[in-house]
Amino acid sequence: MGETLDGGGVARERLRAQALVELALLLPFVLFLAVGTIELGRAFLALGTIEAGAYRGSTFAAFSLANAIDQAAIREAVVADWAPCR
Repeated sequence: MGETLDGGGVARERLRAQALVELALLLPFVLFLAVGTIELGRAFLALGTIEAGAYRGSTFAAFSLANAIDQAAIREAVVADWAPCR
């Protein structure tokens, strides 16, 4: 079965089989790490977006008492900061 004259064919097949088993064992962990890294990046992106919105809203509200009372204007100021995202 795949054996050559020098007898190296069987050893080569065993090495290929060993490599496939190692790949099957390690691939889920590697994929888990990759997906986890991507999700962690998305979480930090969301955190930054929320922090920027809170900063923009609090800055707008702190400008005057009229701005602090008007919640719709605060919301509009935060949304206007991301006008290209609309």
